[in-house]
Amino acid sequence: MKKIKFGDDLSAFQKVFCESREALERCFENGLPANAEILCRSPILHQENSYNTILLDDRIDPPKMQEFYLGIDDFCQTCFKVLDSDSTLSFLSRTFTQQIWLWHAELIKSAFVQSGDLTEPCLIVDTGGQSTPAPPWLYLLQNNPEAHVITIPVTVKSRLPAHRKTPKELFERLQVEGWRHLVWFAGRKLSRIIPEKLSSGTVYVSRYNELLRDIGVEFLLRGFKVKELARPDQKIPGSKAGELADRAMVSIASLAKGRLALLVAPEIADLTLQNLRKLFAQEIEVYLSNSRNAFNSSGNSLILANFPWSGFAEALFRCSLEQNVVFAGFQHGITREVLANRQNQINYENVIPEYFGAIARESEKTSNTNPFKRSPKTTSTVALGAPSDLVSYTKKTKPKPHARGIVYPSAMNLTGYFFNGGVFQSDVQNVIREKELFDKVLSKSAHPFFYKPYPVSRYADANPLIEQAQQHENIRVLQTGKDLRFMLRDYQAVMTVGASSTLSWCLLAGLPVIYIDSPHEGFRLNSQARNYFLESGFYFDSLAPDFHRSLLSFLQQDIENIQGLWQDSEAQHDLFKREFMGLHSYNAGANGYKWLRSLMQEHGKTGNASK
Repeated sequence: MKKIKFGDDLSAFQKVFCESREALERCFENGLPANAEILCRSPILHQENSYNTILLDDRIDPPKMQEFYLGIDDFCQTCFKVLDSDSTLSFLSRTFTQQIWLWHAELIKSAFVQSGDLTEPCLIVDTGGQSTPAPPWLYLLQNNPEAHVITIPVTVKSRLPAHRKTPKELFERLQVEGWRHLVWFAGRKLSRIIPEKLSSGTVYVSRYNELLRDIGVEFLLRGFKVKELARPDQKIPGSKAGELADRAMVSIASLAKGRLALLVAPEIADLTLQNLRKLFAQEIEVYLSNSRNAFNSSGNSLILANFPWSGFAEALFRCSLEQNVVFAGFQHGITREVLANRQNQINYENVIPEYFGAIARESEKTSNTNPFKRSPKTTSTVALGAPSDLVSYTKKTKPKPHARGIVYPSAMNLTGYFFNGGVFQSDVQNVIREKELFDKVLSKSAHPFFYKPYPVSRYADANPLIEQAQQHENIRVLQTGKDLRFMLRDYQAVMTVGASSTLSWCLLAGLPVIYIDSPHEGFRLNSQARNYFLESGFYFDSLAPDFHRSLLSFLQQDIENIQGLWQDSEAQHDLFKREFMGLHSYNAGANGYKWLRSLMQEHGKTGNASK
């Protein structure tokens, strides 16, 4: 691979990997032939008729890719069983499996590479970090001696502008976050100067979320200190980490090679496998460097974690066992309860810690069936209720008197090369679907629509959906980075797509929620959640042949009729919020404190440090 300077003649290149219109235009200015093949995933480049684009998604079979995605959890389970049965590797079997899950993101990037890409002359256009994550060609084509790289920084802003909060908005946010937010902020600061001997004990925190914060506040109010545990800087893996990584690779070699063979060209398979070994070695080193000193308990202590994951979390678990300290993970966001296809189970919060504090009862049920969970006891998982933020939000968020129209926060994010979870999305197809929704439904609705684009674009170009929406008089584009939670009360109803955390905030706002079930299998509702929307009359399936017609017909009603239909199902909404969103209890912090104190007492009876 060779580097060339901007300004050099590009007339010799017929094959270009590029994801930015601005960068590509500058290449044309420097002699790039007009008929050069432009290989990309970008919908902006693909819709430009003057470019000779080759859509990388066409190199794969979409149904095959979707099947591959939906099989990630099953593959992880198969690998986990192999690794967990090896006495030398079993202590890190969960960490290995989490890295296998993460490795799939790299595997899918490799699936876009064909044999000719590894030998033929080509130009790779690098925008200098403007795309997040960056396209993978610098890594995947590193062994192609005929590959040339040119760096062209772009000026187009792909993110929505940051929102600067007004004093009024800050007050509204404080009303929702409440006094616990202030106590948590002050308590963490004061904990740095309070001597150990003057405290009742120490709460070690590895990242936090709203639920963990509420529980942490209960401990602070009872004289405990809070000490935050930061993941250490990555070290170069040592020989021990390398040996264990090699053994793990041997253990799952046939499985990994078989998985690669489904999508990846043989010529690039070894490079993709090397990436997995690198992931293994990095996390093993994190574990080995911290398994004895991740924290040192001095008396009455416990560890609370948000998204406890991989090597460092495993080191915390090891320390918690040796020091007889309670280690609990806590749920962040409401999604797994409503998904038809359970994704990412290897990343649930009950995989590495022994104990898990869930928000809702449905989350407790879902998490207890997790094949990767640490503790076999169902009593190790407890539904604590909704965090105070959710409770305050549902009580205080009501439509303003001047509220008008329907807000549509887009869930059709452009993924670029960010592959995560159990859903493969074609960005070109997403743009086509969204444009059809604008053209056939929103633009013809009896009510004005306010379109809030997804705040992040994975390309070094402006979001093309903004331009599409602006072509219609009935659609106003909200180009703001303001938090959706604090915008919903300005509207009379909300429309949302797919089973994501956005859905929970929409439901808690008390507005009518027009739900569109996603075309992507991994984002669709499970039968129980789907029935809830079906019974209330607010469910629309994007895969149904009459989808656009039935949605438009619904939106032609007076807004008062839509609000009345929603109010008629109020009992159904309350039941859903109790079972799926944790509103069976408004005292999650106190519930969590009592639960953890009882666990600490049980641990104290077995001896060692925690008493």
